[in-house]
Amino acid sequence: MKQASLKTFSYALLLGGAVLLTGCQTQSNNVLTFTPPAPTAQFNTANQRVVVNVVSQDQRNTATIASYTERGSMKHLTSSPEVSQLFQQVIQQGLNSKGFRIASGVNSNSNIVVRITDFNAQVTEGNLKYKIDSKVNIVVEVQGSKGTFSKSFGATNSQEGVFGVNNEGIQKIINKSFQDVVTKFYNDNEISNALLSLSQ
Repeated sequence: MKQASLKTFSYALLLGGAVLLTGCQTQSNNVLTFTPPAPTAQFNTANQRVVVNVVSQDQRNTATIASYTERGSMKHLTSSPEVSQLFQQVIQQGLNSKGFRIASGVNSNSNIVVRITDFNAQVTEGNLKYKIDSKVNIVVEVQGSKGTFSKSFGATNSQEGVFGVNNEGIQKIINKSFQDVVTKFYNDNEISNALLSLSQ
């Protein structure tokens, strides 16, 4: 009697573990991972006098970055890390590479607010063909004691294919727009000039 109960309990544990594992796999299967490229800017010691507080704001209407139909049901994808954290990292490492110091709150003499307005892909599915249109757009605002300066960085890309869309295809086309925006920010000099001229 005890052996039968023990076996039943063991099977229940195994089944419960399998369900939990399946849940984890399903969740991670809906998350696309993005990694910003390393900046290649020349370090400028003259920029060390500017101490920047970076704030990232995700102003999109939803955390979903793409949706498409898989096996008859709608699949919604999100980003890892979260989009606000992703661009916080991009802005900070881009500024660091140019010699600016990063601090928070009262320890800084200037602010940068990065507003993410677009980070997504629109998926259009037909009977055989599909199309993915990605769009990434941010607005970077420099705030200093002498005024403010704003600049937008954006990119769009498209891809068409046949026989069904998948996570890899969506990740690839969003990542292309993301990398384009990051490269534009890394290569930009107007934000650096604004930090130098508008900070104390």
